[in-house]
Amino acid sequence: LDRRQAGRLGVRMALSMGGKALLIFVMLFTGTINTISKKWQNQSMSRGIDGREKSFSYPWTQTLVMFAGEFMCLVFFLGLTLWERSRRDKDEDPMLPRRSALVSVAINENTSLLDETREDVPERRWYHAFLFLICTILDLTGTTLGGIALLYIEPSSFQMLRGSIIIFSGILSVIFLKRKLYASHWLGIAITTMGLILVGVSGMIGTSSSGFHELLLGNLLVIAGQFANAVQFIVEEIYLKKLKFPPLLVVGSEGTWGVILMLAAVLPILYAIPGANDGHYENALDAAAMIKNNTSLLILILVYWLSISFYNFAGLTVAKQLSSD
Repeated sequence: LDRRQAGRLGVRMALSMGGKALLIFVMLFTGTINTISKKWQNQSMSRGIDGREKSFSYPWTQTLVMFAGEFMCLVFFLGLTLWERSRRDKDEDPMLPRRSALVSVAINENTSLLDETREDVPERRWYHAFLFLICTILDLTGTTLGGIALLYIEPSSFQMLRGSIIIFSGILSVIFLKRKLYASHWLGIAITTMGLILVGVSGMIGTSSSGFHELLLGNLLVIAGQFANAVQFIVEEIYLKKLKFPPLLVVGSEGTWGVILMLAAVLPILYAIPGANDGHYENALDAAAMIKNNTSLLILILVYWLSISFYNFAGLTVAKQLSSD
């Protein structure tokens, strides 16, 4: 490389590092927005189909919104693909930093894996699309358990208990991915475990008997949900490492399966099961009426939907980048 090319390459590498930092910030920020907006939804009051005002306690409907947010990653993926192909058609100099840092990282980690003529990209079969259904079911389990838990515990405790995924992911990666964890990793897992115990115990000290059982249930639901999500991440890691599916395609496909599964099976079954929600275990139609009758609740739903999209967009791209470094 001559000086000019080396300079351009240096700028490009700097932009790539800046893109990673920006994506990490987006992931952390939108992850916090997810939890806060979801808790505010649970505390919102609105009128349902029967005209009575009540709190919005619909964790399964919130899961549908989450899958709709993940589906948007598929839209992002298709948009990035078309944008990159149109750019290549213009025969632009690939050394020129004409793209933003964030877009560069996203494109490099997604559209570059579409070219199946590359030797490092394995052959993909049509039935691989159904493999995403496994991740969807795990995502459905983890997210819904977390949504139910937020009905009983505070967002601060919820966020801290979500750290249990570090423990489960570390142990499962040793078992299934055959990764070696060093002493520093095990020390981190031990510290995380002690911290989670302190968080769980401190929240239950001084509470009444009924409050104690509700907090205990909420804590256990969060931990169970994080275990399901840890299994999901292990399966996704196998997809990204061995089958080399683009990260956005992974999340978008899971979202597509999730929307289909929720609308075709889960919500109708929950509607048919007897429960305290106007005779149903969960009435999505009543939830829709409450969202329609409360503008603030509608805004919270939209914020949750968008934050889920950007959270997965940033999180999966960063995960692929860091695991490949």
